[in-house]
Amino acid sequence: MKLADIFVYPKYPESLEKLFELARNLWCLWDTEARHIFYRIDPSQFRELHRNPVRFLYSLPEERLQELGQDAGFLYELDSIWERYTAYRERDHGPFAGLHGKTVAYFCMEFGLYLTPNYAGGLGILAGDHLKGSSDLSLPLVGVGLFYRYGYFTQFINKDGLQE
Repeated sequence: MKLADIFVYPKYPESLEKLFELARNLWCLWDTEARHIFYRIDPSQFRELHRNPVRFLYSLPEERLQELGQDAGFLYELDSIWERYTAYRERDHGPFAGLHGKTVAYFCMEFGLYLTPNYAGGLGILAGDHLKGSSDLSLPLVGVGLFYRYGYFTQFINKDGLQE
């Protein structure tokens, strides 16, 4: 009989705190260099976990985290990415400055995001674009949707050019 799932947060060096914060913001998947830093750690594992940075970091052994926390080249790259991320977050809020500290909820059944295959087509892609555009405009928007426990479905074009 299964009583409960238990998740133990990994111990990571203080020098990697920025990496763990980046992983919790979709910006790290929209920015090419930020996304690359996760590939630099372990490209096959990052792909295997569907480019989910949080899940990926939590899957790393403590020894690997300690190693990264002492790698001067890795930390230099992380600091460079962190500076751009900070500048992105602190830029002029333009016409939405009055919304600072408030949040707009965006309800949609699906969101086409880089890290989650949780959409079927056009509506999801449009919703994902709305999230990205709102972020770029400093609009405090939060997407609210359904998370399908067993995923959505995978579609592809077969050799005859038909959708399956």
